[in-house]
Amino acid sequence: MSSTVQITARKGYIELIFHATKWLIKFICSRIHVVLLNFRGFDMSADVFLGGSNSFFQSHKKHIRVGDNVRFGRCTRVDAGYGGHVSIGSDVLIDDNCFITAQKLIEIGNHVQISAYSFITDFNHNFSKRDVPINLQGCTSAPVVIEDDVWIGAHCIILPGVRIGKGAVIGAGSVVTKSVKPYMIVVGNPAREIKKRP
Repeated sequence: MSSTVQITARKGYIELIFHATKWLIKFICSRIHVVLLNFRGFDMSADVFLGGSNSFFQSHKKHIRVGDNVRFGRCTRVDAGYGGHVSIGSDVLIDDNCFITAQKLIEIGNHVQISAYSFITDFNHNFSKRDVPINLQGCTSAPVVIEDDVWIGAHCIILPGVRIGKGAVIGAGSVVTKSVKPYMIVVGNPAREIKKRP
């Protein structure tokens, strides 16, 4: 009996050491990645944490700005092509497999949580002319602003021109096509107001 307890205890210690070492390696890799990104012209706080396989693209230097204590999950992508700007405040979580893409401006405030597999964009393809292929009609952009203390559930889509007010909650799977008032809870496709936070 005692030998079984000892073996179990040893396994527990080995797992603890393994996980601690794994976390330390991730932490060091994240710090190195942030330093390299800043060297390439990004504007990121030194304490940003990158979960791994993250992708950042900007067409001009300093067009992606990330504040203090921001955590990116695995496989997140932030794209500021065609002169777009992305600004992310402090104490923000952007979870796994999120995609943020701007051709004009996407601004994310402080204390925002964006759950996994969410998509935020500030542009849409034009399609008004039938005699011209859609991919040749260009795009229309409108800024997206997400104010402080917003929680965006998993698999949400935030479309151009939307402003999400302070303290709002966006239910999982919602497609947000219109601005959301502060402290409002919205759900659905298209997202609609269901109630105000207490």
